[in-house]
Amino acid sequence: ITFSAGLWNIGIEGQIMLGAIFTTGMLRFSLAADHPPALAIALGILAGMLGGAIWALIAGALKTFGGVNEIFGGLGEVLVLSAGTSDEGVATEALHCARVMGNRADLIAKYPTHDDKKVHWRLPTLYKSVQDKNVADKVHEKFPIVLTSGRLVEYEGGGEETRSNPWLAELQQENFVEINPRAANDRGIRNGEDVWVKTPTGAKLKAKAMITERVAADHAFMPFHFSGWWQGKDMKEFYPEGAAPVVRGEAVNTATTYGYDSVTMMQESKTTVCQIEKYVA
Repeated sequence: ITFSAGLWNIGIEGQIMLGAIFTTGMLRFSLAADHPPALAIALGILAGMLGGAIWALIAGALKTFGGVNEIFGGLGEVLVLSAGTSDEGVATEALHCARVMGNRADLIAKYPTHDDKKVHWRLPTLYKSVQDKNVADKVHEKFPIVLTSGRLVEYEGGGEETRSNPWLAELQQENFVEINPRAANDRGIRNGEDVWVKTPTGAKLKAKAMITERVAADHAFMPFHFSGWWQGKDMKEFYPEGAAPVVRGEAVNTATTYGYDSVTMMQESKTTVCQIEKYVA
């Protein structure tokens, strides 16, 4: 139905959750009212359909009256409902949303992360102990730039296949890091020069400097589609003959750091803090 209407139904998780809430409420009501089982089941199904419809109606209203694309509206609704129905809740998660590592010690002090959890989905999950150690080690002073990784239009995923395509490889021939002009000037870095991107893991990535105002002075960006280099060394000799991609570069995921979101239950492996320096062999 959504494709026929030319829309994307991205908020289905929210529809499922709200439908489950409505169904549970109706079944509890039917139990208290001593409804016959068949009627209770029928009312529960109808209540679930109503809950899902209300959730879709919100996204529709945002698109119709607010001009919000249904993808962003649906995803936003899902995040709100996921946080609201978690054991932490919206308020608690908002209060403790600071990463265990950052370049703003003042914000870490004001918004400390969660206490460590001995058991979270069967596994221990570290928060406060990691954050406290990073503050004590003054990571925010040694690595003052927030590094974010993301996609390029030329490549897909880890990039092994798309970087092996000569037509795509021609469009993006080297890995790079986007640096703000002020940050580059402070470090004596010129556009197109090789630089080291160093992170608290001990990793150091060799990349081309792309000086741009698309990132703030305390931020940098690297794409995550590259591999085949390791701390400045091309690893082509270790590929089987004829298997090396046309374009190789440092893998930014080797530099990103520990983090875990208790609401979405996902690891945070796309950001970290870093220091950028001129390349010295």
